Amino acid sequence: MRKLHILALVTCMLLCNSCSKENAQTEDPVGTPVQQPVSLTSNFANWWSYNNKHIKLYEDFNAFDTDSKQIRTDDFMKSMTSGEYISVKYIGKDSSTHYKLYKLPDSADPNIKLALKGWMAHEYANYLLKGKPLPGLNYTDLQGKVFDDQTLNGKIVVLKFWFIGCKPCVAEMPELNKLVARYKDRKDIVFVSLAFDSAEKLKKFLTQKQFDYAVVAGQQDYIMNTLGIKAAPTHIILSKEGLVDKVVNSAETLVPLVDKIASQSAI
Repeated sequence: MRKLHILALVTCMLLCNSCSKENAQTEDPVGTPVQQPVSLTSNFANWWSYNNKHIKLYEDFNAFDTDSKQIRTDDFMKSMTSGEYISVKYIGKDSSTHYKLYKLPDSADPNIKLALKGWMAHEYANYLLKGKPLPGLNYTDLQGKVFDDQTLNGKIVVLKFWFIGCKPCVAEMPELNKLVARYKDRKDIVFVSLAFDSAEKLKKFLTQKQFDYAVVAGQQDYIMNTLGIKAAPTHIILSKEGLVDKVVNSAETLVPLVDKIASQSAI
């Protein structure tokens, strides 16, 4: 009887060891997904909710292909523009953010591909601006104040691109005014907005709506053709070195980024 117990124990240990090895072999080296991708592609609403909550391509991340091999961010972004892949968020062993390409199966909701292409068109345009000087940085606001390489040297510059008829652009102004007020004593942080509209229309608008950024008029051609910005609102943060640091599309996303950068660049 004792030998039977020992044999059963050894068999159990061997089976457990085999299972452990099998799990280790099937574990994704990228890390742990915040949600299994198979559950995302059959329904547009599931993917849309997941994408909005977890995929922040303006943040720093490590990029991986479908085979879990690390790739250049540029290659990852180009693959995403095809509409053939979704991005799946993984948490690495060091708690870093990893995004992995996941190819849409034939059974995927076709609306996902359509939405992916539209979303990635402006995400990729934003990405192409990062790490570079902003072209044509030479603005004069409604008060005649000049903003250029010389006056903005060594400053964090927060830019907003908008137009009067853009409802989300106007709706976020109170939140942006609070941001300006929070950093009113920081001489190294500057808030400037570039609008499509004429100076006359903007002056009239600003008598009815408070907006505490400096306002530069008549910038539609510059915004759309020189910078390639197609979405409004768009916000850009320039580093003290004059390079594009972040490009986002809402005050909700912008505010914590400014707070983080400001705290890291305290005078």
